[in-house]
Amino acid sequence: MSVSTKDKSTIPMRDRRVKFSSTVSRRNRRRKQGIKPSLWPVAYSDIAMASIVLAAITFVFFDQTIAELRKQADPAIIGSFGAITDIGKSQWLLIPSGLVCLLLVFVNWQGLAKRQQVWLSSFLFDAWFLFLSVAGSGIIVLTLKQLFGRARPRHLETLGIDFFDPFRFEASFTSFPSGHSVTIAALATVLVLRFPGLKMLWILMAILIGLSRVMVGAHYPSDVIVGLTLGALFTLFLARFFAAKNIGFTVPIKAAREVNIPRRRIVRGIAPLGIRDIFSLVKRLLGFS
Repeated sequence: MSVSTKDKSTIPMRDRRVKFSSTVSRRNRRRKQGIKPSLWPVAYSDIAMASIVLAAITFVFFDQTIAELRKQADPAIIGSFGAITDIGKSQWLLIPSGLVCLLLVFVNWQGLAKRQQVWLSSFLFDAWFLFLSVAGSGIIVLTLKQLFGRARPRHLETLGIDFFDPFRFEASFTSFPSGHSVTIAALATVLVLRFPGLKMLWILMAILIGLSRVMVGAHYPSDVIVGLTLGALFTLFLARFFAAKNIGFTVPIKAAREVNIPRRRIVRGIAPLGIRDIFSLVKRLLGFS
């Protein structure tokens, strides 16, 4: 009988212990060395697919019904949603975060105290990451809007829910996906990554703004579903891209074992680096001591 077909009971216990110990040692070495994160994990594909399926079901069975019911809603309720819906405008985030980045780049870092340098470095990175998240996801959603050219709910009675006119370049035909939903989802994901203890608050904020787009008659529910998913996944992808280069974020094993970031701060396989690590990064990029 060959060795490969031997029953495990015939292998001496000591040899089994040695083999097990060797396997554990290899695993521990890999953990200590850290791992390079996948930029697009299988879980992200699952989320994207689930979103597409949910949006498709909503498109077929609920878009028209909800759009018609919205017309019967209390004007006071619609007005309250209208008061908050513009929070999802990208310029409210792009302009301030862009200005912060520009101003802090030209700050006299040498003249600041070490403590001020550390905190401003963290602030600069957060503003930079927010700007890239909103701008990058915004470019994608603007492209998709023109590619699909879906008519907005205002055309429901004349064109229906399934009218698509690609590259029409008119605001009335840019319903899919919802741009406000993309922006607020990107913001919420940035906040979840930085302040995971309040993640339910950020998620509810994104859902509320997405719902407001339906209530004010700017989008169908399926537009919002895809928009929220797109904004969140793009931001997570961007964070993993930075984590692969150890810029601002890191992978879970490094976070838990090497830089002592609490496990509760790990979100979707990534965690933010501490402010002193970010300070070292900014100091290296801007060239101050």
